[in-house]
Amino acid sequence: MILVLAITQGIVVMLPACALIVLMTTVKGVCFSKVCQLLGIWS
Repeated sequence: MILVLAITQGIVVMLPACALIVLMTTVKGVCFSKVCQLLGIWS
């Protein structure tokens, strides 16, 4: 029972971290493509 609780707590703690990493990666990707578009327009 303790083990299940520990695993569940671990998953609950990890989910926001994983979500944040995915979000940051997506934001970086979008920003990078926007910058590339702007540079493409300027050059």
